Amino acid sequence: MGMLGILNPFTYGRKYKAAWNALMASYTFMHLTEDQQYLVLSRVRVILEGQLNQTIEDVLKHHGRIVFLNFIVYGLSEEGIPPALGSMDWIWIKNPFVGCIGVEDILEFQKQHLEREYGVQFDLDL
Repeated sequence: MGMLGILNPFTYGRKYKAAWNALMASYTFMHLTEDQQYLVLSRVRVILEGQLNQTIEDVLKHHGRIVFLNFIVYGLSEEGIPPALGSMDWIWIKNPFVGCIGVEDILEFQKQHLEREYGVQFDLDL
């Protein structure tokens, strides 16, 4: 999609929110205890399997890590865990399957910006 996709005023806000969620969810999740991670993943499983007839593995395989991390946001939120950095709360993406389309265009820019702002490194691997 390139630069035109990033500058599109109709999709920029959605992409920004989904990228921010993915980065913050990854960072926050990695700084949880093992027990907290288990609880968050349990919540995500209930959402995916109970409401969407998907597994975590299906989402990762067919939709990618950014979509999965936006579902992690739901689990973190339901467990009452705020983002580990900053003062913002989680941003709700109504449908991560659609809301994350084209996020790759802005993700690297957003990652660099947040790394400078908070002085940390973001890694999207869980």
